[in-house]
Parts: sequence; C-alpha cells; structure tokens
Amino acid sequence: MLHTHLLLPPLFLYFTIQGIFMAKKKNAVDADEEDNFFEDFAKKTGCEVLDKIDSVKYFVDTGSLALNYICSGKFIAGGVPGGKLTEIYGPSSSSKSLIGTNILHGCQRMKGIPILLDCENSANKEFIKKASHCDLKKVARCAPESLEEVFLKMHKMIEYVREKKDNSVPIVILYDSIGVSPSARELKEVARFVQRNSGN
Repeated sequence: MLHTHLLLPPLFLYFTIQGIFMAKKKNAVDADEEDNFFEDFAKKTGCEVLDKIDSVKYFVDTGSLALNYICSGKFIAGGVPGGKLTEIYGPSSSSKSLIGTNILHGCQRMKGIPILLDCENSANKEFIKKASHCDLKKVARCAPESLEEVFLKMHKMIEYVREKKDNSVPIVILYDSIGVSPSARELKEVARFVQRNSGN
C-alpha cells in the first residue's frame, strides 16, 4: 500500500506533462488551420491578410518636429507616412493649408513631385515661398472644378509621373480642400437654377 501511494504522484505528473504537450500540439495545429483559413479567405474575396501588407517605407517631413512625432513616432526623419492618405482637418484659419504646403516642401527635399490641387483657388505663391520655403518652379498646380475632375486629374498626373520617373520617387498631392469640391451633378443643378432665375 505504501509503494502504491509513492507511485501515484510520478504517474500523475507524467500524464499531466503529456496532456500539456498534446494541448500545445493541438493549439499549434489550430493556429495553422486558422492562418490557412485567413489566407484562403483573403485570396477568394480579393482581400489581403494584414500581416502581409507592406510597412511604411518612408515619411515626408511636415516642417514641425512635434507633428512629425505625432504622425510617425519620430522627430527626425519622421512625418506623414508615404503611400498613405493623410487628412488634416480643423476650423477655418487653423493653418491646415500651411501644414500642407510644408509637406510639399518636405517632398521637394526628397526629390519628389509635389502637386497642389488648389480647389479653393486661393493659393498665395508669395506666402507659400516665404512660409514653407517651397521652390515654386517645382510645384505643379491645378484648380479642378468638380470632385470627378479632381480624381481624373490625380490619375492623369500619377500616370504621367510613373511613366517618366522611377517608382521610388515620391509623389505628394495636396488636395486643398475636399470640402469645397462639388460633384459634377451639383454643378449642373446650380447652372440650371441660375439659368431659370436669370430673368428675375
């Protein structure tokens, strides 16, 4: 009876360890199946697994060390992430456009292609040169009237740059601002309204 009592703890320990190993093996198999499921799911639905997405390869300087850190976690060599959409919002006259033109200057310092979509038609070139230190001869500017025209312009400009320049050359498009761009339909409705009421 004494010997049986002494053998019980080692046997219990053996089965416990074996159970742990089997549980770990089962968890590993389950994890592999889960990974395979998401890879298949992404392929079949035209998605990507988040883990496979490329990380940010570069940042564009904002002209402000504090803002660089907020956007990228880095004071030096930080800024807004390349290859991403960045929205700057705030109340009127809160320096949104200034931050935008500072980013255009950051693009110039990287030998990139800065483009200004001046939809408000309010760009002040003297101020942009003085405040953001932009080389005005190396900034493309256009003023599309409608939202549809904005995206057509963007597509055409990116296509042209990629034909002439290497893919490593950054392109920064400052859209100032999305809030003032009406759709083509809205423009037509306004034109019709003006035409109907022009005789009054």
